Amino acid sequence: MRRYCYESVVLDRSCNAAPFATNSGAMPGVSYFAAGAVSGFIVQVYANSLRRLPALRRPWEHMILMGVGAYGMDALGKYTIKAQEQYDENQQKVRTAHTMRYN
Repeated sequence: MRRYCYESVVLDRSCNAAPFATNSGAMPGVSYFAAGAVSGFIVQVYANSLRRLPALRRPWEHMILMGVGAYGMDALGKYTIKAQEQYDENQQKVRTAHTMRYN
């Protein structure tokens, strides 16, 4: 019989993998939010540099793009987590069906 050991699902106790062992204790949403805010800021600074304008010419544009970037990355993070949960659920259904069929 095969033993399936994954980071998020441990089906057999003989596997030494702990679920979510790489989590450092920080909330994952905060890192997505921060990455989006930083990327929005960098996009605006880059756009100003391409137009040969001062880097912080209009500060409200930086704030707007930081908000848009933070929202976008936060939505991407939520979608990623939701997709991983759906994938794990479907994998569990497949494993259950496989076990019922061949055992």
